[in-house]
Amino acid sequence: MGAFCRESCSRFSAGRAQRSSVAASEVPRATPIQSAILQGELETGLSIMLMDAGLDTGEIVLQQTVAIEPEENYGELHGRLAALGAELLGQCIALAERGELAARPQIGEPTVTRPINREDLRVDLSGVPERIVRAVRAYAPQPAARAESTARSSRLCARTSTMPGNW
Repeated sequence: MGAFCRESCSRFSAGRAQRSSVAASEVPRATPIQSAILQGELETGLSIMLMDAGLDTGEIVLQQTVAIEPEENYGELHGRLAALGAELLGQCIALAERGELAARPQIGEPTVTRPINREDLRVDLSGVPERIVRAVRAYAPQPAARAESTARSSRLCARTSTMPGNW
């Protein structure tokens, strides 16, 4: 999610384009993209919101849903969301400059994710295949899911459309 400072909006709407505050998330090491892939979600999204005193609780200015492609990994989805975030932020600034920035309150309870720990990266190869694939996708390309067999640990990598060959 992106946060857009209310002061910056008023600066833009007053015609004085000054430095603005934009943040991806106020939660240190938040993992919403990895969590969406791990849970098998079919879509995620991006929100540009006004900053307030709470944690990601400001009013929403712009919002867009994004489909999670069936074989898409964290790195690929992160790249698409980053590009979309830049596009939405540009739209937000243009709206503010024209004095057309409209905000609406958030609906529902916020979703909070936790930081990834080393144990999260461990994949049980005897588990459900779909869950294994989702873990590999969620942690690719970094920090990479891991599987262990007898005292040896191996990193599991996701196949992408840019990798040669089939496997």
